[in-house]
Amino acid sequence: MKGEVVGINAQIYSQSGGYEGLSFAIPIDIAANVEHQILERGHVTRGHLGVTVQDMTQGLADSFGFKKLEGVLVRGVEPGSPAAKARLEPGDVILKFNGQQINNSAQLHVQVAEIKPGATVKLELLHRGATKELNVIVGELQDTAVAESETGAQSRGRLGRHRSD
Repeated sequence: MKGEVVGINAQIYSQSGGYEGLSFAIPIDIAANVEHQILERGHVTRGHLGVTVQDMTQGLADSFGFKKLEGVLVRGVEPGSPAAKARLEPGDVILKFNGQQINNSAQLHVQVAEIKPGATVKLELLHRGATKELNVIVGELQDTAVAESETGAQSRGRLGRHRSD
């Protein structure tokens, strides 16, 4: 209502291929960070830990003895990644990232992506039943996705296609 930009439309999901449908937007703080990096360095870098995580469910929280939903469960660790070098393991629960409480996987992904590669961050986690702090040197996320264009009826109503080479 104040005329402030809160996001930039990035994609529209539409059954008809027109402009009506479900829109997806990039939050303005992320877009502003991208702009800053492009102006400063000519390219964008994003931090990378090398973990696959899932949101905490009430059942998982109960199994870990949590009174509320907090943290994210580490489901996998990429071999050779910053997380692997710091000795994170599947089954660990990341509770804090650089002192900030983590409540869901989206929050963790945004915070990690905003960290400059090479920076050291502090993780607080539940590891084998005990709270533990680790310092992790953040890596750089490498873009591996390949954009693909479809035409005709095949592309209608689809957000994209997974490509495996």
